[in-house]
Amino acid sequence: MTDLQCPAVVVLLGIGAPEPAWLGRLTIAGTIDAPAQADVCALVDDAADRFRGETVVLAAPVSDVVAALRAHGIGGAPPVVVGVDSEGWTVRSP
Repeated sequence: MTDLQCPAVVVLLGIGAPEPAWLGRLTIAGTIDAPAQADVCALVDDAADRFRGETVVLAAPVSDVVAALRAHGIGGAPPVVVGVDSEGWTVRSP
């Protein structure tokens, strides 16, 4: 059965990296700066629960974002936009 709720959209950025130009086109409901040694996967999942149907920006060290993406079968590096629902993470266009 598919998730009938709206997926959350999480914009993953590298801490200290310049913001992409397209970020200004999005309506952002919240921002999260990952604390040192944070589990980015857990932060994204928590943000998806709190911001269901909305867009949130999460900034973390690039290596942590890359590891979280790979843990969900996604290649690449930040900046990246992912939709998160009960079926997992999927890459979206900004």
